[in-house]
Amino acid sequence: MSGIFSALGIGVSVTIIAIGGGFSGPGPSITNPPTAADLWRVGEKIKEGEIINYSLTAIGPHSSLNEAKVSIDFAKDIGNDWKVNFIINNATIHKEGSILLSKQQLTLDSPVNEKFNLYFEPIDSSILTIRDIAREPKYLVVGAP
Repeated sequence: MSGIFSALGIGVSVTIIAIGGGFSGPGPSITNPPTAADLWRVGEKIKEGEIINYSLTAIGPHSSLNEAKVSIDFAKDIGNDWKVNFIINNATIHKEGSILLSKQQLTLDSPVNEKFNLYFEPIDSSILTIRDIAREPKYLVVGAP
């Protein structure tokens, strides 16, 4: 009897994986595998004027961004770079700065003003670390790690 229930349980699990992989929403399955269109690359598909907002808490030796709201504005397309405006706000801080980031990997292409760097450094070592994690194209589909 336990063999029958084991086989039934395995069969149900295989069926769930084959149908939808246990993912919510449309996503990869045996009948709908990921394709090249699902590949995501750092810096790809960013458009001029696109603004991305984050909430950030970073406590460092030189600055405290406790519950800071970070706005990243890809303001101007400059050839191989983006002119990116950063606005950082929390209960005690309001800082703004502009930086050139490469389009390909969102790495710094200009020096950061020393006063603004105190606030940019926590952003660079948190939000922008995606460039260090995703060095090659990754699948960006529902349920993907």
